[in-house]
This record gives sequence, structure tokens and C-alpha cells, in this order.
Amino acid sequence: MELDFCLDDGSAIPLYKQLTQSIKESIESGRLKQGELVPSTREMAKMLEVSRFTVIKSYEELISQGYFRTGLGTGTFVSKQSGKPHANTSDRDPLSSL
Repeated sequence: MELDFCLDDGSAIPLYKQLTQSIKESIESGRLKQGELVPSTREMAKMLEVSRFTVIKSYEELISQGYFRTGLGTGTFVSKQSGKPHANTSDRDPLSSL
């Protein structure tokens, strides 16, 4: 897996947000594929020469948004959902049928 994210530490945008956006774009463009194992937070921090905390914060955002999934002892993977809503999502109020 080739990850060549360019982060700008002089930007007003925090590094973790830059990383989060770069990873999202890689998933949406197909560079990162569903089910693909991504580097551990330690590996990614070393590759990008940033704090591990920066990577952890980015990964947490990606997990909460559905782009990543993780399992204890298995690693972090690109999620099946790719952060996009399912096509069958209804705009109907779920309580309206009660």
C-alpha cells in the first residue's frame, strides 16, 4: 500500500484533520480499498513523521464516520461502508409507523 499523504504543519487546519481528509479522499477515489488493512497508528505516525496522537485522533474520526473499522488484535481496516450512507436509507420518520 502506497500512502503519500502531504501534510502541511504550517496550515491553519490541524494535522489530524488534514490526515482524515486525505484518507477519506483515498477511500472515495479507490486508492484504499474496502477490507484493506491500514498501517497501525505507530507505523503511520513514523511514516508521516507526526505525533502518534495526531494519527490516533484521525483514525478515531474515521472510525466514527464509518470509513474505518477495527477489531481487538486484528488491526484497522477500510470499512465496507466507505463512509457513504446506504442507498436504502429512508427519509421517513421511523416512529411514524407506530
